[in-house]
Amino acid sequence: MPWQGSAVLHVRSGALEVKPWEQLIVRAQVSSSDPMLSVVDWSDASATWVARDSWAMLGVDWKGRVNLSRNWSVRALAQGRWASSPELGLAPGYGELGLVYSAKVPNLYPGMRVQLELQGQGWTGGWQRPVWVAEKGLFGYSQGDQPMPAGGLVHAAAMVYLGEAQLGVIAQNANQGWVPNTVFVAQNYPVPPATLRWFLRWRMFE
Repeated sequence: MPWQGSAVLHVRSGALEVKPWEQLIVRAQVSSSDPMLSVVDWSDASATWVARDSWAMLGVDWKGRVNLSRNWSVRALAQGRWASSPELGLAPGYGELGLVYSAKVPNLYPGMRVQLELQGQGWTGGWQRPVWVAEKGLFGYSQGDQPMPAGGLVHAAAMVYLGEAQLGVIAQNANQGWVPNTVFVAQNYPVPPATLRWFLRWRMFE
């Protein structure tokens, strides 16, 4: 990690990952004091390197899929995070939910298949939102108490499979505004604006 100063000479850390079931993952991570970019508040353009106190993080991830019928299915992801310090900038809760329709199209083209997807992702609020420091090209931490609000994004896709070829259109971040931006994952760092992308993919080429 690029940083300046000598407040921290050595960083000792450890991580543990346990998978008690196929759909469940438990993670833990600890670290000694490590370097961190700090700003006074969100409007502060200057950032300094400081030593962050020792910290610990515990997380639980669950991922599942349910087939509603032959063609319809639901995919879900749920994540929970506990952090010993707000300086880690971790959302306590994050989730994804997707609805998928997939069906073969007979008598038109060998192996032809149509797939439609609608996906939403969201996060809980109340955690310390990081600050994007453009001069450093890194995320920093604001010394002020400025929590992140709850939010989410919506995506949609329609794809046609023709053997090894794939043709589709993707609507990404459909609820994100253009000007002004409405969804941020960090201060001064908005989510990319809503986009509509067409693509043609064949094997490794796109």
